[in-house]
Amino acid sequence: MLTVTETKDALECPNCGKRVLVQESKTKYSCLWCNFSRDLTETEKSVDGTVPLFAVLTVLALLLLI
Repeated sequence: MLTVTETKDALECPNCGKRVLVQESKTKYSCLWCNFSRDLTETEKSVDGTVPLFAVLTVLALLLLI
């Protein structure tokens, strides 16, 4: 018989709120309590590595103050 225990280190499931979310692979997370799962592959692909506009504007503002 498998028993599931909640730990302080575990991630909280966004569906049921239990701290039994486990990482199955580099991009896939599943909840042991409610069978919630999410694959973050598409999220990982959407990050394109460009500099955010806010960062560019902040640097320009600092240069103008000098």
